[in-house]
Amino acid sequence: MDNPPEHWDIAILGTGLSHSILAAALAQAGKRVLHLDENAYYGGDAASLALSELIQWAELRSSSNSDYDASNHPGSSQYMVRQRSRFTSVSYTFGDSPPDMDLRKMMLKESRQYSISLMPTIIPAMGDIISALVGSGVSRYGGFKLLEAVGVYDAGHIRRVPSSKEDVFKDRDMSLIEKRRLMKFLIFASGQFEQAPELQGQENTTFLDFLRTKFSLSATVSNAIVFAIAHCSSPSEHTLPALTRMRRYLHATGRYGNSPFLIGHYGGAGEVAQGFCRAAAVKGATYILGRAVESINHVAVVPPLPTSSEPVESVPIGPHFSIQLDGFANPVSADDIVTAPDYSGLLPPGSAGGAATSSSTFTATLTSASGSYGSEVFLSGCVAIVDRPVYAAPMLPPQHLEGQVDHSESDTLTPSITGPDTSFVVFPPGSIENGLDAPVFALVTGDGTLGCPTRKYIVYLATIASGTSPPSTNLPPDPTHTLGPYLQRLLAIRDPAPLPEESFSTSSESAVNQRSKTSKASSLFSLYYNQRLDHDRDYHSVSSQPPTNSPGNKVITLDESPSVVSPYSESADKAATRAETVFWDVVGGRPAQDEGDADLDPGAITTFWPLSGGDAKDTEDDPDQW
Repeated sequence: MDNPPEHWDIAILGTGLSHSILAAALAQAGKRVLHLDENAYYGGDAASLALSELIQWAELRSSSNSDYDASNHPGSSQYMVRQRSRFTSVSYTFGDSPPDMDLRKMMLKESRQYSISLMPTIIPAMGDIISALVGSGVSRYGGFKLLEAVGVYDAGHIRRVPSSKEDVFKDRDMSLIEKRRLMKFLIFASGQFEQAPELQGQENTTFLDFLRTKFSLSATVSNAIVFAIAHCSSPSEHTLPALTRMRRYLHATGRYGNSPFLIGHYGGAGEVAQGFCRAAAVKGATYILGRAVESINHVAVVPPLPTSSEPVESVPIGPHFSIQLDGFANPVSADDIVTAPDYSGLLPPGSAGGAATSSSTFTATLTSASGSYGSEVFLSGCVAIVDRPVYAAPMLPPQHLEGQVDHSESDTLTPSITGPDTSFVVFPPGSIENGLDAPVFALVTGDGTLGCPTRKYIVYLATIASGTSPPSTNLPPDPTHTLGPYLQRLLAIRDPAPLPEESFSTSSESAVNQRSKTSKASSLFSLYYNQRLDHDRDYHSVSSQPPTNSPGNKVITLDESPSVVSPYSESADKAATRAETVFWDVVGGRPAQDEGDADLDPGAITTFWPLSGGDAKDTEDDPDQW
């Protein structure tokens, strides 16, 4: 490709959710942004893929794929080698073993009707990702749906988690005394508990012990609070962070409806990432997908500009990075680079993720740590397509959020007779025989999320697992063995409240389907994987110190892994938080503390979303903007 030399203020490698949010914010702040991704789709490790694309994704990362030869892919080898190290034990099958080839052909005919998420998420109605969606205007590009049901697996059934005071007192499984204890705790958890006497000295005890000792709650109720309401990913999580997160979820209830969580259409996180990329492109960002980055070099000394009619912004005038793309005749250049970790092997020596020595010196300026673990941390995941819903009592009538919430029929709608379209189910530790010592989270989405065909459901399973360092010596168990039994338990659940005979008196297709409610659901497709998480840092920033008086060039490695804590409910918020932190590192400023902040220079960028023109107003607290 015969391309003219071009120069940008910043190049971002990877279109994951964090990187896409950052690109939109920088473009809106007036930066010239070049956004690259070796994949032919948006979203990186958070992408939403058609079924055929998911199969291709799995085959490229499968250890059994002997056809992949890095030497035959010189541009993609660095990225793909790291991807194959990040995603391990990748396998998939159609139907039960052995694979059903007829089923495969049938499902692949519907491939484009699926939008399957590599990073399934439920979005809290209050948090950083909501602020980013509203502040940037990206909320106008997508649709969202309220999560309908939350439940806890218990002895072959899914017990509904109450979503309101009224639900608590209607619950038939709890005694009146326990209901009062639960209400006392919920009032405590939704208030300013930091100085409460119940919490003093208990901040670092486990949340489970805190509930049992301070509020005398039973093990069943404590498990529901810890894993289904606070979304703790470990039974050993400390009390204060769990309470803080739970309070935000409690306050989020009622903002957009009778649920604290939203689910995005078309696969969720991947569609949201694409929305931020669209916002960046509207503000002038340039996108190049499906092109491998062959090399990145730091150019410390730039010769004087020749006399030319070329616009100044098209060529570098100081130290910069030269980026060679596969199939491009000329390199492109940028002053600074933000990269996803799996592209960091291409960086100049001495920079973030590069080799240890270089003619240009790079000095670390900031490291942001998100936690401390003695071993490597993995997310063990499963994606399954099934032909039945997971039967759990619905939390609320189905509602859609597209443009704004329609409450006009909220009092008359009744739940679908085929079960909830979206549900979140938690398996507490030890809830199945020979099960895991950590909770397993299940997210079920139906065709109401526009992510699968009618009468199909996508089941996502996840749990946090540990290996030991170095990574080559000890990996977590095969996820087909650890998560497979949990999928089978979900498939075995039948409707807890069968419909009366008259419900089958219609000839409609939906009613006919109810006749098979007593049969076990079938797994039409399942994929398992382990994903190594970069838990030790959210991002790492280094600056070059060239042998001139010119400003240094920055290389920032920005993580795009799911959250170690509460991977389904916290990953999107964490992506927005990471993006904002890097935004301030790149622009070199800080947010204004108030409108009269005298320490900031006139004209300085003072907000994460520097709105302009007619959009310059805060829509954060205006639900009608949805």
